Amino acid sequence: MDFEILSPSEQLAEFLRGQLYQGTWTEALPGTPTLAAELGVDRKTIMAAYNILEDEGILKSQGAGRPRRINLPSRSVHSRLNIQMFPYEDSDMQRDFVLQMIHEIKIAGHQLTTAEKSLVDMGMDVNRVARYVSRNKADAYLVGPAARRALTPLPPRRGNRYPRSG
Repeated sequence: MDFEILSPSEQLAEFLRGQLYQGTWTEALPGTPTLAAELGVDRKTIMAAYNILEDEGILKSQGAGRPRRINLPSRSVHSRLNIQMFPYEDSDMQRDFVLQMIHEIKIAGHQLTTAEKSLVDMGMDVNRVARYVSRNKADAYLVGPAARRALTPLPPRRGNRYPRSG
């Protein structure tokens, strides 16, 4: 996996973008002094991040000393989701692609929790997964790579043949 090193202003722009799409601000962003104090970031970093978002068309300048107007595409603001993640096994939580996915979900403003047990720990048993889901409600579930039997009940067995997965 390739990693991209982001400058402080690019990191802040990514954070602000997530907050904008989450609906933290709806009309205009706070001024640089206010946001700098709230986030503990230098005002020049705030200005550079605002410029990045202006270049993307997400913000519109209204002139010096005036707040930047938010210019998101219509219906782009979404509610915060509570997402529950089921890794295939505990070690999956250290994989680069999983860490990147977790980062992207959090940047987008969603809450992510990980199941107390992996699918392997649950014996790939659909009934155990179903019980866990019924006790731990979420808006969405992310399930790591798993055998189909862990996710859907198998049809009745006919002779020695099992349904093919995939």
